[in-house]
This record gives sequence, C-alpha cells and structure tokens, in this order.
Amino acid sequence: MDDELDLGRYLRILVRHARLGIVVFLLTAGAVLIANLLRPASYTATATLFAGGPQYQWRFDSRLSPNTPLNVNWQKMFLDLAKDPWFRNQIAAQVEARFPGKSIGEMSVRAGKQSLIHIDVTAPTPQEAAKLANAWAEAFANQAEKLYGATALSEPFAQELKRWEEQYQQAVQAVEDFKARTGVGISSEGAPSLEGYEWLGALGLELAERSRQLAAHRQAIANLQLLKEQLEQARRQNSSLESLPWQLLDAPTIAARGILTHEVVAQHLNDAGALAGLLEAELTAQQAAASALEQRLNEDQARLAQLSTELDRLVEERNLARENYLTLQRKVSEIEIENRVEGPLVRVVGEAAVPEKRASRDWPVVALLAVIAGAVLGIGACLIAEYLARRPQ
Repeated sequence: MDDELDLGRYLRILVRHARLGIVVFLLTAGAVLIANLLRPASYTATATLFAGGPQYQWRFDSRLSPNTPLNVNWQKMFLDLAKDPWFRNQIAAQVEARFPGKSIGEMSVRAGKQSLIHIDVTAPTPQEAAKLANAWAEAFANQAEKLYGATALSEPFAQELKRWEEQYQQAVQAVEDFKARTGVGISSEGAPSLEGYEWLGALGLELAERSRQLAAHRQAIANLQLLKEQLEQARRQNSSLESLPWQLLDAPTIAARGILTHEVVAQHLNDAGALAGLLEAELTAQQAAASALEQRLNEDQARLAQLSTELDRLVEERNLARENYLTLQRKVSEIEIENRVEGPLVRVVGEAAVPEKRASRDWPVVALLAVIAGAVLGIGACLIAEYLARRPQ
C-alpha cells in the first residue's frame, strides 16, 4: 500500500513539472540526434576469409597420422574463436605492429555463405578502412594458422626430428668408434659394415690364427701317438724300426720345434727305448702347447662374446635412432606437402576494396538512445525541481 502511495507521489511530481520535463526531454533527445548527425563520416571495408579443414588424411606413416576429423564446421569454430579476448588481442597486436601510432579500429566478424568469414573494419577514410580490413584479415589467418594449421603441427615434429637426428649421428659414431677401437665388425674390404658381424679385426685374426695353431698341435699329437703305438708294437715283435711311418714327424709344429727330426731318429734306430723317450718328450711338449692355446682361445672367445653383445647393443640403439629419425623426417615432409597441396586452414580469398559510400548509421538504435537519454534527464529535472521547491528558504 505504501509503494502505491509513493508511486502516486512521484507521478504527481512529474505532472506538476511536466512542462520542465518535456522541455528537458526534447532538448536531450535533440542533442543526441544532432550529435549523431554531426559525427564525422566513417567508412566500412570488408575482407573475406575462407575457413576449411584438411580434405584428406595423409597416411605416409600411420603411426604419426593426425586424428583430424573431416566433418568439423571450421567456419563456426573460427567464428567462435574470434569472440575470445585473447585471440582478438593477439590479432590486434599484429595489426598495431603494422600501423604503429595509428588507430587500428575494431574488427567485426560475421558469417558468410558456406565456409566464408567476413571481416568488417570501420575507419574515417575509405583507403584507411580497406588497409585496416586487409590487415585484420591477414592477422586473423596468421593467428589461426599458428594455432591449428600446418605450422603449429610441424613445429613439435621438427624439434623432435632435430633431436633424433643428433641421437642418430651419435649412435652411428658410437658404432664406428667401437669398431675402430676393437676391430670387431669391420668388413673384409676394410670399410665399416653397418650390419655385418664378421670378426676380422685384430682379435678375430688372432683367434683364427690360434685356432689353426691348435689344430696343427692336435694333428701333431695324433701323429706322435700313432708313432708311439707303432714303436711299441715293433718292439714287441722285434721288427725293424726303419719301416715305421716316420714321415708323420713332418707335421708343421713338430718340424718347427726341430727336436725330433729324421736325423735324430736315424741315430737312434737301434735304441727303441731312446726313441720312445724322444716321442714321449715331444708328445708332452705338443700337449702343453695345445693346452695353453686352448686356454687362450677360451679367453678370447669369452672376450669376443662380450664384444659381440656390446656391438649388438650399439647397433640396436643406432637402428632405433635411425628408425625414429626417418619416421619423423617422413612426417615433416608429409606436413609440408599437405600444406602446399591444401593450403592453410584459414586464408584470405577476398581483399577489402575501398568503400565508395560512407557507413550508414543505425537510426532506430540512435532514436532509442535519444528517447532513453531524454526520458532519464527529463525525470531527473522534475525531481530536482520538486526538491528545490520544497527546500526551506
């Protein structure tokens, strides 16, 4: 009830000072309309962008293929992105860099047909409006490409490619250093073999030579044992010792020692016991040499097995680094080809032309503003007049 009485009181105040209120209302509304009429002329230029995603899924290497959906509404996506304050600030910074110390206006974005986006920019002169509209459009396309285009996609891959290229070169150098240090894994032509495991280095040659020497000692041992058996049989049968196969003493390792020769045998043909002693001594020497060689061969083979394991590890690391390097290299090439074939996601397809007509004012909005401003000031004038009339002298 009190609210109704208060509202009636305010209505009576407005009626009492209606003439003043109407005068203030008319003056304020007229001032707003005149101010808009006298406002300097402005021109609006429009640049057009095309927003479209990739049309194909490049599959040069399926492990690194992007999961880019083909049914995205790129126009809506970039229109929504244009509302983001950070995105607009990034674009404005690019435009300000091109026009230092000048007003760059304000970008207005609206949807066009299908995948088109229109960039509207208003400026005091037609030429300035066209330049600013084109600058805003180019900045919009550049910023969108940085966020979603091939540049944004290729940059992390390029960084990874550089890192794996360095790792691959280091792994290759590690394999070559190992071969140069140990001689293991060098091909028969003397050039580094990336895949071969021919043990033709110094250790491999030594191992092969010792194997041949061991085989020769074992052959000599077999010859001496045969002569020893033949000698014992001849002694039991009291047969001539000259008929024994003394040519078995021509074995290289026996001849190399020069102790049990044909001349020595000829001197002791009448003494079977002496010949048996000489054969036993030579057999013991050959067995000792064979035992030493066998022990050395076992040590060399164990060392060679360790080197083989180490080379396997180095080659595996090199092959892994090479595979990662080649995979990333293919991916970077794929992105470059995709960008050349399909172009950027957002690109300028229509530059802004110099507008011939000045931008039209939205008179319904201006009239509404004039009415609201006149009404507020008119009511305020009535309330002030009432207050001054009731204030004690």
